[in-house]
Amino acid sequence: MNTLLHFQLKKELEDILGSEWVRDADVDIHPLIVDTWWATRMLEKNNLPLPKSEFVVQPAIAKEVSALLRIAQLYRIPIIPRGGSASDTAGSFALDRGIVLDMRRMNRVIDLDTTSQVVTVQAGIMMSDLEQILNAQGFTTNHLPASMYCSTVGGFLSTRGSGVLSSKYGKIEDLLLSAEVALPDGSVLRTCPVPRSSAGPQLSRLFVGAEGIFGVFTEITLQMFQLPEKRAFPAFAFKSLDDAFTAGRKIMTSGLKPAVMRVYDEADSRKMVQPVLGDVGTFEGLLVLGFDGTAEFVDLEVKIASEMCRSAGGTSIGEELGSKWWNHRYDFYYPPHTLESSSYMYAVTYTLARYREAPGLYRDLKHTLETKFAEHELEFVAHFSHWYEWGMSIYPNFIVRCPPEDPYEGYSLFIEIWRTAVEVMHRHNGTINEHHGTGFKLGRFYRDLEPERFELVRKVKTALDPKNILSPGMFGLEV
Repeated sequence: MNTLLHFQLKKELEDILGSEWVRDADVDIHPLIVDTWWATRMLEKNNLPLPKSEFVVQPAIAKEVSALLRIAQLYRIPIIPRGGSASDTAGSFALDRGIVLDMRRMNRVIDLDTTSQVVTVQAGIMMSDLEQILNAQGFTTNHLPASMYCSTVGGFLSTRGSGVLSSKYGKIEDLLLSAEVALPDGSVLRTCPVPRSSAGPQLSRLFVGAEGIFGVFTEITLQMFQLPEKRAFPAFAFKSLDDAFTAGRKIMTSGLKPAVMRVYDEADSRKMVQPVLGDVGTFEGLLVLGFDGTAEFVDLEVKIASEMCRSAGGTSIGEELGSKWWNHRYDFYYPPHTLESSSYMYAVTYTLARYREAPGLYRDLKHTLETKFAEHELEFVAHFSHWYEWGMSIYPNFIVRCPPEDPYEGYSLFIEIWRTAVEVMHRHNGTINEHHGTGFKLGRFYRDLEPERFELVRKVKTALDPKNILSPGMFGLEV
C-alpha cells in the first residue's frame, strides 16, 4: 500500500474509532500477527518475516464494526476478525495484507436474564471474564475450555469451540440462542431471539464455525445454568483401551449424563498426565468421569456408571485422582507443560467419528504416523475427551522433538504429517477437525477431500462477500 493511500485510510479509520483505537506501528501489530500454530513459531525462531497487516483496529460497538466493513469494501482491503489469539490454524491474521479487527474492546455484558437463565454479551468478552461475572450470581455457562483465559465468546462460536464439560452440556453452539452479526457489506443481521422456530432456516448457524468468512459476531445470547450443588470425579483403570472405549460408550448411550468423559491411552498418561498429576500407574486405558448437579442425583449417577465400568473390566482408583485432574485440568495447556512453549514440532490432529469407526481410526492413525515418520522419531499420544450419544472425539498429539533446521524442510514435513493424518481420518469417516477450526492451515485439505461441501461454502462466500473482504484464504478459499 502506498503512503498516500495508507494516510487516507488511516484518517478514515480514525474518523470512525478515534485515533486511540487505530494502530499501525510494528510494536502494536506484531503481537496480533501470530497465533499458537507451529509454523508461526518456527518463522519467529528463524527471524523470518511473518504476514503483516497494515492496521489493527479496536471497535467498541456494532455500529463501528459496520462502518469499518464499509470502508474495507470501498478500498478492497481485507478485514480479519480476531478474538483472543488462541487459534492454532492461522485463522485470525492477515495472510497478505489487511486490517486486523481486534474484538476484545467489545467486552460488555448487555443483559443478564436470571429468570430465563440467559445472558447476552458483546462478542469480544473473554470467556473467563464472563464466567467470573456469572459465578458471582450463582450461574455458569458450563463452557470451560482450557483456552477460556485467552479466547473470546465470538472466537469460540467462530470455531465451534468445546470445553471440558461438553459431554453433558455440548459445545458452545449448543448454548447459542441468538446472535447479532455484521455482514461484509456493513449491514447488521439480528437472528431469531430463540432457536426454536420454523420460520425459515436457523440463520445463526450459518456463521457458527465459519471463522469470520461470512460475517462478524458482534452480540451473542447464550444459555446459562445454575452452579451445581456437587461435583464428583471417579476414575478407573483398564487393562485394554478397547475396554475403556466400551465403558465410555455404554455410559454415554445409557441415558446417564456425565459432564466429563475422558480416556487417556498409555502413552498420553505417561507423557502428558504424569508430569502434571504425578504417578498415575501404568494402564492401557485411564478413564476419568465427572458428574454434577444435586448431591442425590450425582451419587446415583456415580453408582450406576461405576458398575458399568467394572462390568467392562475397569478397576476403580477412587476419586482422588479425578478430583486432582479437575483442579489441575488447565495446567496441561500452559507453560511449563504445554508443548506450544517447547521447540518441538507439535500439533493436535483432532478428529471425531462414530463409535463404530473411532477405535479403528485411532489405531490406523497411530500406526500410520509412527511408521511413515519413524526416521523423524515421531511420537503419537492421544486422549478421548468429548463424547456424544453416537460417537467420540480423538485428540492425538504428534511430537517431533528434532525437526529439520531448514525452515522450508520443516514446513514441508509438518504439512506432510498433516496430509497423512487427514487422509486416515477421511478413510474412517472422521472429521478433519472437531473444535479447533480449519483456518488457513487445514484449508487445502478441506478443499481437496470434501469438494462438494467446499463448493457450497465457496458459493455462499461469493454471494455474501463478492469482494472477498472477510478473512480471505481461510477454508482453502481464495487469498
